[in-house]
Amino acid sequence: MTSHSWLDDEAGVGTVLWQAVQLGVRGLRIPIQFALAAALFVVLVGGSILFGKQTYAPHYVLRVVETDRDPSSLPRPRRELAEYVQQAVFTSKPLFELIRRYQLYPSLSVKNPRAALDAFREDVEVRVYRNYFVEERSAGGAPRSVRLSVGYHAQDPNIATQVTRDLGALIVAHEVAMRRDQSAAAASYARHEVAGWSQVYLSRTREIQLKRAEIERVGQGDAQRQVELISLLGSQAHLLQQRDQSQKRQATLALDAALEGRGLGMSFDVVDDASLSTGPEQRKIKLMLGGASLLIGLPLVAMAVGAFNPSSGRV
Repeated sequence: MTSHSWLDDEAGVGTVLWQAVQLGVRGLRIPIQFALAAALFVVLVGGSILFGKQTYAPHYVLRVVETDRDPSSLPRPRRELAEYVQQAVFTSKPLFELIRRYQLYPSLSVKNPRAALDAFREDVEVRVYRNYFVEERSAGGAPRSVRLSVGYHAQDPNIATQVTRDLGALIVAHEVAMRRDQSAAAASYARHEVAGWSQVYLSRTREIQLKRAEIERVGQGDAQRQVELISLLGSQAHLLQQRDQSQKRQATLALDAALEGRGLGMSFDVVDDASLSTGPEQRKIKLMLGGASLLIGLPLVAMAVGAFNPSSGRV
């Protein structure tokens, strides 16, 4: 025997919908109360749309694409890009500069600058999508890309747009400078590495010359000196190979550093420049929002009037 559950006593979806229709019809049969409630609803919706405080949130969208050169010789792109931008790019110094430039949070900036900075961070939105940097790229693979979106929420549309664009420019400037410095440091290290291998190779060449001179002086019958000469010759070939590889790597890194120094490395294409909709477009959006609110809200108003109707009559 199956146990009876309280869920079995609950009304089904069809019953609930039928009851909602009954409430709506009951509310429409009271035209005065429905008209007053509907008028109040229209006033509230229209007032909130027309006179309510509106927050603007434009977005500056970048399509970041790495160069098609060998990825092993280039600065490695960040995988956790959103977290990296928020923590490494949007640091206190550039954000404080934007707060001062646009006079953001004026009262809070005077009383507590750190709280103003925290408020600024909360109003900044960073999103990452189509992030192919999370995948490993082989030497012959196609360049990876990512979409990076940054936005700033503000009640002034001009401030929202300008701050958003400055945040996007800050990301580009930071990344270009960072990659330029990393490439220059890698090229400098490669030069020192080539110089080191060259110095060791020249030193080993002198040792070989000295060992050959010893053998000529004492004669070819000295087996120990012959073995030492063979060992030196073998190590010289290895050092020559290492020096040649370092020179090739130095040339590659020097070219990469030159490209990064001229801003020809990773590309930053602007997909959306944080432009807001124009006046007619905003009015059209408000009309659509108001129409949708009325379309959904008026039946609910009729149901509410019917539900609070003191009459217990049935439809």
